[in-house]
Amino acid sequence: MSSSDGVQEEKVKKLRSDAREGKWDDVLETYKKEKELRMEKITEKGDTVLHMALSKDVIVASAMVSLLLDEQNEKTVKDDQNIELGVEYGVSHAKEVLWVKNKKGNTALHLAASMGYVRICEMIGTADHSLLIERNIDGETPLFLAALSGDNKAFLWIHYFYMENLKVSSTDDLARCIQRNNDDTILHCAIAHGHIDVAIEIFHLYRDDLVNCKEMKRNKDGLSTLHLLAATPSAFKSTSLHGRSTIVRFIYRLFSVKKKEQATTKEELTREQTPSDGICFRVIDCLFDLVCMPLLEIPGVKYIFALLGCIILVLLGLMLVLPLFILALFLIAGYWLLEIRKTKEEHEWYRQIMNGLLEHTSLDEMSKTKHDNEPVETPLMIAAKNGAVEMVEMILEKFPSIINNVNDEKKNIVLVAAENRQTMLYKFLLDQKDETIPESAFSQVDDKGNTALHLAAMSGANLNWQTTTMIEESKWFELVKKSVPSDLRERHNNDRKSAEGIFRVTYGELMKGDLEWLNKTSQACSVVSSLVATMVFPNVATSSNNDSSKTILINKFGFKALPNPYLVTLSLSLMSTISFLGILASRFQSTSFWMHVPFMLHIGMFFMFASLVSLWISLMLHDHSITTYAILGSPIGFLIILLLPGFVGPTLKSMFSKVPAPSRPTADAINRYKKTEKKEKGIDSNPGKMEQMETKKDKK
Repeated sequence: MSSSDGVQEEKVKKLRSDAREGKWDDVLETYKKEKELRMEKITEKGDTVLHMALSKDVIVASAMVSLLLDEQNEKTVKDDQNIELGVEYGVSHAKEVLWVKNKKGNTALHLAASMGYVRICEMIGTADHSLLIERNIDGETPLFLAALSGDNKAFLWIHYFYMENLKVSSTDDLARCIQRNNDDTILHCAIAHGHIDVAIEIFHLYRDDLVNCKEMKRNKDGLSTLHLLAATPSAFKSTSLHGRSTIVRFIYRLFSVKKKEQATTKEELTREQTPSDGICFRVIDCLFDLVCMPLLEIPGVKYIFALLGCIILVLLGLMLVLPLFILALFLIAGYWLLEIRKTKEEHEWYRQIMNGLLEHTSLDEMSKTKHDNEPVETPLMIAAKNGAVEMVEMILEKFPSIINNVNDEKKNIVLVAAENRQTMLYKFLLDQKDETIPESAFSQVDDKGNTALHLAAMSGANLNWQTTTMIEESKWFELVKKSVPSDLRERHNNDRKSAEGIFRVTYGELMKGDLEWLNKTSQACSVVSSLVATMVFPNVATSSNNDSSKTILINKFGFKALPNPYLVTLSLSLMSTISFLGILASRFQSTSFWMHVPFMLHIGMFFMFASLVSLWISLMLHDHSITTYAILGSPIGFLIILLLPGFVGPTLKSMFSKVPAPSRPTADAINRYKKTEKKEKGIDSNPGKMEQMETKKDKK
C-alpha cells in the first residue's frame, strides 16, 4: 500500500470516528477542506458523511448541501465568463456527491425526503432535477418516501417541483414515481400507515391515475386501497369512537367539518412556509438586534441579564399563579377539543377517499381473489370483521347483490359480524332487514353448520373479561336470537351442539364470576339494610310522643307534611332487604336471568342508600342540630358520590344500553401488508430513521 493510500485511509478513519462521536463541527471543517472524502463510504451500509449528517444533525447536513451548491454556482459563473479554471471539482463534482447511493440505493435526497427536510429537498432538487425521479433498490423515489413517512409539506413540495421541472404527462412516467417494485402505490402506503393528511392530498393529485389504471389498483399481494381502508380502525366513527366517553361523543357531534375539495395548491404551500410575523414581532427583533445584542457582547453583562430575568420570572410567577393555572386549563381543554375536531375531520377525509374509490370500482373488483394460492378477503368482509358500518353501508348501496357473497367458510357478512361480535354492525344489518337486506341473509349457515346464533355464542372467547358483564352478553345473544328465523334457533351444528349449549360453555367463567359478585354484593348490602332497620325500629314505637321542640323544628323546615322520618327509614330499609333476599333466592335458569336480577340489585341498592339518607335526616331532626350533621355528613356524601359510579357503573350502563359495545376491530389485512412489506424489504419503511439506528449500532 502506497503512502498516499495510507494517508487517505487515515483521513477516512478520522472522519468516520468524528461522525460517530458527534463531532460535527470537525466533520464540517473536514468536509470543506477534504473534497475527496465527500464520496467515501464510511459505514458498512455504504453511507457517506452526508447520509450520516442527514440522520443525525440537520443543520450540518444543510451546511454541507449549501457548500456543494455554492461550489456549483461558482463554477457556473466562471464557465459563463469563459475563464479557464484548472479546478477538478466543479458542477460535476457537486452532482456526483449528491448522486452517491448507499447499499439500499438511497441518495441524500431520498433521506431528506423521508425525514421531512423541505429546505434540503429544495436545495438538492434545484441542483439536479433528475434526482427527483431516482429510485432506490425497492423502486422508491424521494416523492414516494416523503409520502411513506407521512410528511405532508415535503411530499407536496417534491410533487410540485417534480411536475413543473420534469413536465410529467404519461402514466408510465408517473407510475415510476408513485409505485414501487411490489406494486404498492403511495396511496397504499399512506393509508396503511395512517397518514390521512397525505392520503387526501394524494387522492386529489393522482386520482385519475390511481382509480383508472388497473395496474395501480392492487399490489402483488392482491390488496387494493379499499382492502387497507377497510382494515384501518381509525378510519371510521363506528370503529374508533365506540370506546370513547359520552362527553367525547357529544362534542364530536357538535363539530362541523367541511370536505377537502382539492389538494393544497402551491401558493397555499408557499404561504405556509413563509413566516408571517406581525409588526410587533418585527419591532422586538429590531430592538433585540440593535440594543440587546451589543450589550450581551460586554463581558459579564449576560450573567446580569440572566439573573434579572430569573428574578422577573419568579415575581411574575407569584403574581400570576392563578391566571396561569386558568390559562393552562384553557390550553389543555383547547388541545383536547382540537384533537376531537381533528378526528372528525380525518373521518370525513377517509369517507371522501372511500366514496371516490367506490365510484370507480366494478363488481368484479369486489370479488374474492387468491394470492400464492391463499384467499384474499374482499373489502366488504374485512369491513364487516372490523365493524366498519360506514363502509359496509356504502358498498351495499353501490353493489346490493354483494350481500349474497360468502367467504371460503360460507359465511356472509351477517355471520362475519356475529362471529366477530360487531354488535353495531349487526344492529345496522338487522334494521335494514326486508329493505335492502333479504331475510335469507340471516338464515345463512356456514360450512360447519353454524348459524349466526351459534357464532354469537362463540364470540365471547376473545372478550376482555374485566370490561364486560353478563348483562351485555345476554343482550347480544337475545338480539341475535330474535333476528334468526325461529326454525334455526334450536338447530344443532355439525358437532351436534346447540347455540344455547355453546353459550353456557363459552360464558361459563364469566357467569360464575358475575354470580359470585351478585351474591357477595347482595349479602353485604342486605346486612347494611337489616342493620338500619334494627336501629330505627325502637324509635318508631317511641316517636309517637311528640317533643314540642322537635315539632317546632319540623314545622320550621317544611317537614310538617312528611310522615314520621323513622317510619320512612324503616320502610326503605325493609324494601331494600327484601330486594336483596330475592336476589339470593333466585336461581340461574336461562339468559333471561341476567336481564331482571341486576335490575333488582340496583333497586335494592337505591332503597339502601335512600334509607341511609333518611336515617341521617331522622337523627338530625331528633338532635335538633342541622349544622353539625350537615358538616359531618358532607364527607360521607362525597365518598358515596365518588365510589358509587365505580360500584354500579358498568352494570348500570349495561342495563340501559340498547346494544352492547362491539369488540375491538382487528387489522388482519394491514398486519399482513406490513409483514409482507418488512419481509420483502428487510428494513424499516423510513430509511432516515433506520440510518439513525444503524449509526447507533456502528457506534457501539
